[in-house]
Amino acid sequence: MNGIIMQMPEVNEYVTRIRTDDEMCLEVGGKLVKEVVKNKSRDEEIAKGIRDARAYLESCMNTMRKEWFDWQDTADSSVKELRQFRMALTSESKQIAEACKDVRGFLMSDAHTEEMRRLQEFVALCERLRDLKKDGTLGYVVDAILKIECK
Repeated sequence: MNGIIMQMPEVNEYVTRIRTDDEMCLEVGGKLVKEVVKNKSRDEEIAKGIRDARAYLESCMNTMRKEWFDWQDTADSSVKELRQFRMALTSESKQIAEACKDVRGFLMSDAHTEEMRRLQEFVALCERLRDLKKDGTLGYVVDAILKIECK
């Protein structure tokens, strides 16, 4: 008979069990078999739950698949349109900035002063012609020019 001797640390005494290795194996094996049988139904329930969850996920995936591909196509075309818009905006912004730079350069130059003087002379001339037309002098001058020209 092979016995197992265990030392109890708190009591510091030796305890001897009188069981053979085979008896111990049979007892432990019996308990394991009982646990396996008891857990078998629980494992089957877990496996069924896993199968149901997988079927649900596949159903959701199949439902979403078409919408996902449609969204990808829409997203790709939207990204392309957005890039084109950005490039056009960048190009037009550069053109506007250059035009503003040219206008600023003109306004700050001596040519602007000369052009403003010429514009004032032109406005004064237009006002003078308006006054001449109003009092009838312009009409007489035009008639005289036409008579001279027609002779």
